[in-house]
Amino acid sequence: MNEIKADNMLTQMRMMAALAENKTASEVPSSSNVSFSDLMKQAVNTVNTVQQHAEQLSTDYVQGKPGIDLGEVMVASQKSGIAFNTLLQVRNKLLTAYQDIAKMPI
Repeated sequence: MNEIKADNMLTQMRMMAALAENKTASEVPSSSNVSFSDLMKQAVNTVNTVQQHAEQLSTDYVQGKPGIDLGEVMVASQKSGIAFNTLLQVRNKLLTAYQDIAKMPI
């Protein structure tokens, strides 16, 4: 079975986040200067930003502001849901890993 290296996975996650934020590859931070807690904080902040954007688009559409397309609102809503579910699954995996480590005999 192929093992996924942690550095490769983190690099891919950073590249996907950069693409989602319309950044170029040169703007993605390198793995040598970013801690895990910083990555988690950044992920939570990104999910929060995506959710706020989706909520604002939805509110603007309901209020009838011009230039707001229903398709755009629905896509933003789906992105928000996917981002939240992804963060929730990462949290669940971290919690499971912590519990497994806590149950290990010393």
